[in-house]
Amino acid sequence: SSAASDVYKRQVVTIQYFQGFHNIWNGIQNDAIHCYLDNDAAGRKATEKLKDALNREVRDQSVRYPDYNDVNDYLSKHSRWIK
Repeated sequence: SSAASDVYKRQVVTIQYFQGFHNIWNGIQNDAIHCYLDNDAAGRKATEKLKDALNREVRDQSVRYPDYNDVNDYLSKHSRWIK
């Protein structure tokens, strides 16, 4: 299958808090977890905690929005649909 069609096979989970997150990951079979957390020390620390707690690759995606507080801040500035 092509990479484009593989995008539609991804699972997306949004969580607000890390308490109880182990229960969420039990049913997810992705090879890697992509974290779009706050672009600060707390966000990086949370990503490291996930890396330590899970037996999977965890990728910090905050590098995609280096000049913004978080992904929501980035999207609100760059999306033509959010105004």
